[in-house]
Amino acid sequence: MTCAGPGGGGVLLERQGELASVAARVQAAAAGEGGVLIVEGPAGIGKTRLLDAARAAAADGGLRVLAARASPLEREFGFGIVRDLLAPVLRDPAERAALMRGAARLAGPALEPGDSAVPGFAACTASTGW
Repeated sequence: MTCAGPGGGGVLLERQGELASVAARVQAAAAGEGGVLIVEGPAGIGKTRLLDAARAAAADGGLRVLAARASPLEREFGFGIVRDLLAPVLRDPAERAALMRGAARLAGPALEPGDSAVPGFAACTASTGW
């Protein structure tokens, strides 16, 4: 499996076990099974490259891939990373309606732009047009 990361493309070496786990989770997700894949380790060990490979495998498998990166500046904003992750979906009214069906509708108020339950977030999102 190849990975085109920030430092250029290339083959992930000595990651067969991890790539097999990624492939298994992608196949399970494509079959409608939920699950979690945890990537952890010390700095510089290749976590980002492995996540790039996971995203590529999921996209190649026909799955929609959403990504977000946390920032220390967002620490004080409730659900900031979740808002970033779901922004492409929440901006589209039809996709938002599909996402907020059933029990998920209970999360709707926390994901509203400018929600008063999250003080200060409206000012942060106003410049992004969200």
